[in-house]
Amino acid sequence: MSEDKTTLLTAKADRLQKKVSALKDKKRRAGRRKDFEDRRKILESVRDDLKPLTKKRVLFASSGIPCEHEGKGVRTSIDELREVKDHFVENPDWVIDEDLRSRILERIRGHRRPTERSLDAAWRNYYKEKNTRIPEDLLSALEEVEGFESDVQKIRELSSKVSQWEHQPPSSQSGLDRFEKQASALQEAWERIEEQDLSQDVKAFLSATVSGGAPLKLVTSEVREWLEEHDLLDRATVSL
Repeated sequence: MSEDKTTLLTAKADRLQKKVSALKDKKRRAGRRKDFEDRRKILESVRDDLKPLTKKRVLFASSGIPCEHEGKGVRTSIDELREVKDHFVENPDWVIDEDLRSRILERIRGHRRPTERSLDAAWRNYYKEKNTRIPEDLLSALEEVEGFESDVQKIRELSSKVSQWEHQPPSSQSGLDRFEKQASALQEAWERIEEQDLSQDVKAFLSATVSGGAPLKLVTSEVREWLEEHDLLDRATVSL
């Protein structure tokens, strides 16, 4: 083979090798872009998961709703996300090479769960404190007492609105304000019934019934007479 042909073949082989190398490099870069994109989506998903918890924790804290866990899990998760960011700034390949799901993301999700449980418990306690629970049998009985019909209807309407918040806590200040306004209106509606022309003994009996059950000692002769007068004696219940 002549020297010219050898040189030509060598140059051709070099060009082919460069093309192969370029294709491999392009494929490698495309793979890295996909890896970066996958990690970005995972991290954004974790961040988005934390947003509602952080918002609710801030809302509860600013409104004086005590939360036992105090959002430590959320704060720890945010710190670990910052750790991911710092590692990425120092060495971008770290975000691909490290197994984020096992090293960071699962820990973050693990920190989140106690905060979720704590916020749910805090809301249940606050809701129970604010809500005026009036037994339906008592409302049905009072509805038949002359002068109580409109108040009982109002109580039912407000009770229905308040109960919608029991398993769906507000996520904003406006929502919390709306719940508290409805709960206050319900309490005021019940107080209007208590403020009717009733004796102190009857008021005490009705209040105790709403608060969890009237003890036997509150069933005075005056209370018994009032119940009999309004045909409520067979419906009245006491707690022992």
